[in-house]
Amino acid sequence: MIPLALAPRSLAARPRRLPPLNALRAFEVSARHLSFTRAAAELHVTPAAVSQQVRHLEEILAVRLFDRGPRFLELTREGATLLPGIRQGFDSLAAAVQRIDDAAAAPPGGPAST
Repeated sequence: MIPLALAPRSLAARPRRLPPLNALRAFEVSARHLSFTRAAAELHVTPAAVSQQVRHLEEILAVRLFDRGPRFLELTREGATLLPGIRQGFDSLAAAVQRIDDAAAAPPGGPAST
Protein backbone atom coordinates (compact mmCIF):
# COMPACT_ATOMS: atom_id res chain seq x y z
CA MET A 1 0.00 0.00 0.00
CA ILE A 2 1.30 3.45 -0.89
CA PRO A 3 0.83 5.96 1.92
CA LEU A 4 -0.93 9.08 0.70
CA ALA A 5 2.19 11.11 1.47
CA LEU A 6 4.15 8.92 -1.00
CA ALA A 7 1.46 8.80 -3.67
CA PRO A 8 2.11 10.66 -6.90
CA ARG A 9 1.38 14.36 -6.41
CA SER A 10 -1.40 14.27 -8.99
CA LEU A 11 -3.32 11.75 -6.84
CA ALA A 12 -2.65 13.36 -3.48
CA ALA A 13 -3.37 16.97 -4.40
CA ARG A 14 -6.26 16.69 -6.83
CA PRO A 15 -9.72 16.80 -5.25
CA ARG A 16 -12.29 14.69 -7.06
CA ARG A 17 -15.77 15.84 -7.91
CA LEU A 18 -17.75 12.66 -7.42
CA PRO A 19 -21.48 12.41 -6.79
CA PRO A 20 -22.61 9.99 -4.07
CA LEU A 21 -21.89 6.38 -5.00
CA ASN A 22 -25.46 5.36 -4.10
CA ALA A 23 -26.78 7.80 -6.69
CA LEU A 24 -24.34 6.52 -9.32
CA ARG A 25 -25.31 2.93 -8.54
CA ALA A 26 -29.02 3.73 -8.74
CA PHE A 27 -28.41 5.32 -12.14
CA GLU A 28 -26.38 2.38 -13.46
CA VAL A 29 -28.88 -0.26 -12.36
CA SER A 30 -31.85 1.78 -13.59
CA ALA A 31 -30.16 2.27 -16.96
CA ARG A 32 -29.43 -1.45 -17.24
CA HIS A 33 -33.05 -2.40 -16.53
CA LEU A 34 -34.70 0.76 -17.93
CA SER A 35 -36.97 0.45 -14.91
CA PHE A 36 -36.90 1.97 -11.44
CA THR A 37 -39.00 -0.94 -10.20
CA ARG A 38 -36.57 -3.61 -11.41
CA ALA A 39 -33.63 -1.51 -10.22
CA ALA A 40 -35.24 -1.25 -6.79
CA ALA A 41 -35.66 -5.03 -6.62
CA GLU A 42 -31.96 -5.54 -7.42
CA LEU A 43 -30.86 -2.89 -4.92
CA HIS A 44 -33.32 -4.03 -2.21
CA VAL A 45 -34.90 -0.58 -1.86
CA THR A 46 -38.16 0.99 -2.99
CA PRO A 47 -38.70 2.35 -6.51
CA ALA A 48 -39.24 5.78 -4.93
CA ALA A 49 -35.79 5.57 -3.31
CA VAL A 50 -34.18 4.73 -6.65
CA SER A 51 -36.03 7.56 -8.37
CA GLN A 52 -34.96 9.98 -5.62
CA GLN A 53 -31.30 8.94 -5.96
CA VAL A 54 -31.42 9.39 -9.74
CA ARG A 55 -33.09 12.81 -9.38
CA HIS A 56 -30.39 13.82 -6.89
CA LEU A 57 -27.72 12.79 -9.41
CA GLU A 58 -29.50 14.77 -12.12
CA GLU A 59 -29.53 17.84 -9.85
CA ILE A 60 -25.81 17.50 -9.10
CA LEU A 61 -24.93 17.09 -12.78
CA ALA A 62 -27.54 19.65 -13.91
CA VAL A 63 -28.78 17.36 -16.70
CA ARG A 64 -31.66 14.95 -17.23
CA LEU A 65 -30.39 11.38 -17.45
CA PHE A 66 -33.73 9.71 -18.25
CA ASP A 67 -36.89 10.55 -20.12
CA ARG A 68 -39.70 9.29 -17.92
CA GLY A 69 -43.17 8.26 -18.98
CA PRO A 70 -46.07 6.48 -17.33
CA ARG A 71 -44.83 3.09 -18.55
CA PHE A 72 -41.32 3.73 -19.83
CA LEU A 73 -37.88 4.89 -18.85
CA GLU A 74 -35.42 5.88 -21.56
CA LEU A 75 -31.88 7.23 -21.40
CA THR A 76 -31.33 10.75 -22.63
CA ARG A 77 -28.28 11.55 -24.74
CA GLU A 78 -26.54 12.73 -21.55
CA GLY A 79 -27.48 9.52 -19.74
CA ALA A 80 -26.16 7.42 -22.61
CA THR A 81 -22.92 9.45 -22.52
CA LEU A 82 -22.49 8.95 -18.78
CA LEU A 83 -23.38 5.25 -18.60
CA PRO A 84 -20.23 3.63 -20.10
CA GLY A 85 -17.93 5.49 -17.70
CA ILE A 86 -20.08 4.60 -14.71
CA ARG A 87 -20.16 0.93 -15.74
CA GLN A 88 -16.40 0.92 -16.24
CA GLY A 89 -15.92 2.48 -12.80
CA PHE A 90 -18.08 -0.11 -11.06
CA ASP A 91 -16.38 -2.91 -13.03
CA SER A 92 -12.99 -1.58 -11.86
CA LEU A 93 -14.18 -1.49 -8.25
CA ALA A 94 -15.48 -5.05 -8.50
CA ALA A 95 -12.19 -6.24 -10.01
CA ALA A 96 -10.18 -4.57 -7.24
CA VAL A 97 -12.31 -6.21 -4.56
CA GLN A 98 -12.01 -9.57 -6.34
CA ARG A 99 -8.20 -9.27 -6.36
CA ILE A 100 -8.24 -8.72 -2.59
CA ASP A 101 -10.60 -11.68 -2.11
CA ASP A 102 -8.36 -13.87 -4.29
CA ALA A 103 -5.24 -12.82 -2.41
CA ALA A 104 -6.90 -13.53 0.96
CA ALA A 105 -7.96 -16.98 -0.23
CA ALA A 106 -4.53 -17.91 -1.60
CA PRO A 107 -2.43 -20.26 0.56
CA PRO A 108 0.49 -18.58 2.36
CA GLY A 109 3.64 -18.66 0.27
CA GLY A 110 1.63 -19.44 -2.88
CA PRO A 111 1.93 -17.61 -6.19
CA ALA A 112 -0.49 -14.86 -5.11
CA SER A 113 1.70 -13.70 -2.23
CA THR A 114 4.55 -11.41 -3.20
